Amino acid sequence: MINKKKSVELDILARGLAHELRNPLASIKTLAQVALKRSDSKDTEIYLYKIISEVERMNNLIEMFFSLSHGIEASTSTHINISETIEKICYLLAPLMEEGGIIFKIDKTGLKKDFFDLNVDIFYTVVVNLLTNAMEAVGRNNNGYIEFVIYEQNNKLIMEVTDNGPGIPKELEEKIYQPFFTTKSTGKGLGLSLVEARL
Repeated sequence: MINKKKSVELDILARGLAHELRNPLASIKTLAQVALKRSDSKDTEIYLYKIISEVERMNNLIEMFFSLSHGIEASTSTHINISETIEKICYLLAPLMEEGGIIFKIDKTGLKKDFFDLNVDIFYTVVVNLLTNAMEAVGRNNNGYIEFVIYEQNNKLIMEVTDNGPGIPKELEEKIYQPFFTTKSTGKGLGLSLVEARL
C-alpha cells in the first residue's frame, strides 16, 4: 500500500515537473545558444557552454522522473570516469560552499579504478542531492564541515557523506526517504527519495 501510494505521488510529481520545467528550460537553452554565437569572449563562452550542458542534464532528469514513476530505467549505463565526474560536481558546488564558509573534504583513495559502467545523469543527480542536503544541514554558520568519501567494496561503489549538521531525529529516520518529506521550513523534500529510488 505504501509503495503504491509512493508510485502515485511520484507519477504526479513527474508530470508536474515536466510541464513546469520543459518550457523555461527550452528558453534558457535557446538564449544561451544565441548568446554563444554572438560572444567574442572565451570566458563567457565557457560559462554559456556550462549553462547549455546543465540544461541538457535537467532535461534528462525530467525523463528520469518519468521513468522512476513507472518503475523503468531512464537510460542505459555508459563507461564513465568517476573521478572526473566528481570533480565536475565539486567545481559546480564550490562557490556555494565557499559562500557558506563550509570546509569540504573529498576522499577518493578507496577507488581501485577510474572508470565504471553507470548512468552518468543518475550518478550526477545522486551526488548533487547528497551534497546539497549536507550543505543545507550545516547551514551558513562559517564552521560547517562536509566530507565526501567514495570507495569500492565487494564490487560495489560506496558513497558516504558526513557533515557536522544537527542530524535527523531518530523518530524521523524512517520518513526521510518518503517523497515530499522534509524537515526544512521550505521545499518538498525530494532529494533523498530520489537517491533511494535510483540506488
